[in-house]
Amino acid sequence: ALPILERVLAPCDDSGVLPLLDAEGFLSRLCGNAEIMRLILVRFFAEDGRLMLQEVKDGLDRSDLKVVGDVAHRFKGAAANSGLKALALCCLTLESQAAQGNRELLLDSFDELYSKYTTTEEAVMNFLGRKT
Repeated sequence: ALPILERVLAPCDDSGVLPLLDAEGFLSRLCGNAEIMRLILVRFFAEDGRLMLQEVKDGLDRSDLKVVGDVAHRFKGAAANSGLKALALCCLTLESQAAQGNRELLLDSFDELYSKYTTTEEAVMNFLGRKT
């Protein structure tokens, strides 16, 4: 991984566990603008994230590993930039496996990504005080 990605995906505390949402880190990158943070996160889960999940699934259904890797890369960047560290790590795994061409591992990783996405969406919407 690139040094900047290692920093972005670093745990927020000594537990070694990646948070679903690094709200403090994300908010600091937005100069403390909580409204922009809310808008970005709502859009991510209402539109962008769902579309990328579907694109990954479609790529897997067609065995198009280039599409899977490309979408996983975009998904990783969007998640990491939004403070969604655990989701970004799932995307990194998927991207790496697409490059290696292991379809069986990709299917398992997609299931993990879907599960992490759902869990993260629920946690973020609860954090923002909204229902999913």
